[in-house]
Amino acid sequence: MDAPDQKFCAVLKKVESKDTCEHELFALREDTPMVRVRHSSAHFEEPGTDIRTLEVAMRGEAVDAGTPASPKFNWDIAHPLSSPKSLGRHRSISSGSHGGLRTEEGELLLKNQLPSWNPESECLVMKFWNNRIRASSSKNYVLFKGADLDAPEDEHDVDLSDAVLQFGKVESGHYVLDFKAPMSPLNAFAIALSGFAYKV
Repeated sequence: MDAPDQKFCAVLKKVESKDTCEHELFALREDTPMVRVRHSSAHFEEPGTDIRTLEVAMRGEAVDAGTPASPKFNWDIAHPLSSPKSLGRHRSISSGSHGGLRTEEGELLLKNQLPSWNPESECLVMKFWNNRIRASSSKNYVLFKGADLDAPEDEHDVDLSDAVLQFGKVESGHYVLDFKAPMSPLNAFAIALSGFAYKV
């Protein structure tokens, strides 16, 4: 891997891929990526639109469940939300590649929660932790451990307090990035940056 000339602690490298946008984050003088990120899209039949799907594989050292989250980087947990319910369960996804990132031994797989179709407002909707994300954008997402999304009967029954990271738009040109353990600040920032290289 070619390193930049200036001082750095890590390099976010784009990986050549035909149908997806993939990135790998390497720490200084390491050959194994700390994080692998895969952006792709899935087609929603109801509104007839493509949406972003995101998968992340993180190395084991970054995912120590016993490590407490730093309040400096953790979003506010003083007002926990109850489990969000789907506003509309009439969604059908076709030709998606959600679930295609292979993990190596010792890696944790994270996936974004997909939005649901709301027949009353006739649009795709998602809930975000503490209402921090307030503007519509294809870049808005919430990441959960893959096992947390696979466990409920409907992935919209997952508890937002189990989210590991959320990223989204507040207003034009302004975004928020919230994360907690097992996500590190460097990994969270790399995942957020990688999203700007993929257009749905």
